[in-house]
Amino acid sequence: MKVEKLCAGFDVRGRQFLRLWSTPGNVELYQVARRLAQRLRRVSGTARLRLLLDAGAAKSDAAVATLLRRMSGVTVLLRAPRQPARLRRWQALPARAFRTHWEPGPFTGAPPKRLRVAETRTPLKGDGAHQRGVRTLVAVEGPTTGRRKDRWHVLYVNDERTPAYQLIQEFRQRQHHEQGYRIGVHDLDLDAVPSGYDKRSHPHRPTFRPAALTWAAWTKLLAANLIEALGAQLGGCWRHAHPRTLRRTFFTRPGTLRETREALLVELDWFPEQEVLRPLVDAFNTAQVQLPGPGGRPRRLFLALAEERATMIHTHVPLFTRSTVWC
Repeated sequence: MKVEKLCAGFDVRGRQFLRLWSTPGNVELYQVARRLAQRLRRVSGTARLRLLLDAGAAKSDAAVATLLRRMSGVTVLLRAPRQPARLRRWQALPARAFRTHWEPGPFTGAPPKRLRVAETRTPLKGDGAHQRGVRTLVAVEGPTTGRRKDRWHVLYVNDERTPAYQLIQEFRQRQHHEQGYRIGVHDLDLDAVPSGYDKRSHPHRPTFRPAALTWAAWTKLLAANLIEALGAQLGGCWRHAHPRTLRRTFFTRPGTLRETREALLVELDWFPEQEVLRPLVDAFNTAQVQLPGPGGRPRRLFLALAEERATMIHTHVPLFTRSTVWC
């Protein structure tokens, strides 16, 4: 069982973490999802808000009804849990209820994949005798090479107008959230954060104080946001690049630090991808960043790529002393 949980809101288009909640292990996802939707509704004003949720938010019919029917102005796409009784009901749908879509294979030259999509309605317990049930999208991935069984994916939605296949494609964007969480765990040590429980409290009634847990975890997620923003600024193939790729290519670069009483110049040693950084280096130098120096006197900070360092030294900051640094 989970002792503590971290629930994060994520912008699947901008690939950015929005907010983080630290909760005890007995708090369910649908409880956090309601608070997240309410807060986003307040700050977004009249903007369209669409909420994509995993099956952890659908552990009870009452939770599903609350999320789908009582979230005013919020479109919810919720993965339905594959309960045996309901799965048998969905599998009993006639073949004529499905519409076939052919999608590109997972790699160049791969055969197309078959996706069959059907619509039905699922009654929920406690939803009232006159309710029609929740709109349910049933997607079946046909057997592919190496896998003989069909894969069933079911969504509850409160959008009655958008075509089913379009909603399924939209829900697939939730994979970006999954990838962002994996990056947090495996690249930023998201699990290595302080505990949220007070060790001095009574074992049978532990006190939950998540301040340190939230601060440490959110700092790591902000780092993930900054790395994603760097890739977006670089553009091209670096957009949405894995943090390890950006860190290996741009973060740990050897260089030389030259300094005077008035300025600091960081010269990066030559590397093949340095031209990608030129717009950022130019913008940084234009911003005239200053750092506090000896006696509180500010010093101007310059960045230079390998082939332009002679010009920088001659034009801006002559008579440097030299020391080797890693940038």
